[in-house]
Amino acid sequence: MSEKSTQEQESESRRSLHEKAVSAVSLPEPMDTASFTMSEILKAPMPLTHRAPTKWLTKLTLLLFGNKVVEVRGLRHINPNMDPFILALNHSQKLEAIYIPALLHFLRKGKLVHFLADWNFCLVPGIWVLYHFGEVITVARKPARPKFLNVFKPMFVKGQGSFDQALDALESRQSLGVFPEGTTNRQPEVLLKGYSGVAQMSLKTGVPVVPAGIRFPLLN
Repeated sequence: MSEKSTQEQESESRRSLHEKAVSAVSLPEPMDTASFTMSEILKAPMPLTHRAPTKWLTKLTLLLFGNKVVEVRGLRHINPNMDPFILALNHSQKLEAIYIPALLHFLRKGKLVHFLADWNFCLVPGIWVLYHFGEVITVARKPARPKFLNVFKPMFVKGQGSFDQALDALESRQSLGVFPEGTTNRQPEVLLKGYSGVAQMSLKTGVPVVPAGIRFPLLN
């Protein structure tokens, strides 16, 4: 009986510390991001940002694409004090790889979620700049089309594999963002079979997975 009581006390203590950590950075839930005005975006301090260009690229991205976001729920699960975690999202539009990281960077007061993304996007003018300052981990699994563009791959892909880079990030208490489907799913109502990388990273590091869903209410 005494041992059980001690375990319960330890459990309550851990729960108390967890709740305090979550409340350390105030993130409202639900948050209607459509209410952001141009002035609010430009004036937001984003105190956790450690590189000024990243902050302004994030704000520029939100000014361009922020109107696509209707609402974000469950922000308490991605509070900066919850780092590290692996955020796993469905993926139905190519632009999600640009404005979702920017939105999370903004909502987390400047603390990045490091996304894994296809290196081919670096071939699009201007995207490499977003990848660089967003500290994206490039995945070199897919070849470029047309094939001659593969000569540029060494410019955008590090010698260390993306999986090992991701593990290093988690061990450094940095959170990751992953689209497990591994490609753009043209049927958002049905998930594609995902790759196992998220599960492998979680099992190797003990870092929790936070599942997230992107819905398209205006299409219903």
